[in-house]
Amino acid sequence: MEEGGLRSPSSLLACYIEDNEFMDLILQIWGGGFYLLNKIFFVLAEGKSPARKRKWRLWGWIIYVLGVPAWAFILVIKHNWIAASMEVGGVPAMIFGLHNAYHDIAFPNKKLDFLTCITTYAMLL
Repeated sequence: MEEGGLRSPSSLLACYIEDNEFMDLILQIWGGGFYLLNKIFFVLAEGKSPARKRKWRLWGWIIYVLGVPAWAFILVIKHNWIAASMEVGGVPAMIFGLHNAYHDIAFPNKKLDFLTCITTYAMLL
């Protein structure tokens, strides 16, 4: 408990999720399902026409980014800070991939690539 007998919102969330196996299962289905869909969409993009390939890649990146919060919740609640920071640290790279797919860029923007690299390494530290 925090000062004055009150709990912080994050500790309340942690308590709720730790005590609720159903919520843990929902988060795992959310994160795992979105990760699996990402891989399926990327496979479907292979060998397609450029327009269809772009569509499948866009959906793959969007789904992947939407699945990260579930894994972040699970890892933070379990106090697995290293894995959580690595998962969250990959978000800039995912957004960069989404940006490249959306704009159909063959060669990535060097400034955005450098920024993505810096933020990813910062999260690893």
